[in-house]
Amino acid sequence: MTGVQTCALPIFIAAQPDEAERIHLAWRLTTGRAPCEAELAEAATFLTAYRAELKTTGEKDVEVVALAAYVRTLFASNEFLHLD
Repeated sequence: MTGVQTCALPIFIAAQPDEAERIHLAWRLTTGRAPCEAELAEAATFLTAYRAELKTTGEKDVEVVALAAYVRTLFASNEFLHLD
C-alpha cells in the first residue's frame, strides 16, 4: 500500500457507525478475513487505551489517530507480512 492509501484507510474505517464494524473492516481490508472473538476483544482494548492516551495530549481527531495506530499494528503483523 502507498503512503496515501495508509493515510486514507483510518479515515475510511472511522466512517463506520460503530467500533465493532470498524474493527471488522480494518481486519478485512488488511488481512482479508474477519477477526476472531479474541482479536475483537484485543482490538477494543487497544483502541480504548489509545483513545484515552490521546485525549490527554489534546489530540483533536482522536478516533482517526487511534484507528491509524491500530491499522499500523495490523500492517506489522506476521499475517499481513507473510503468506502461508
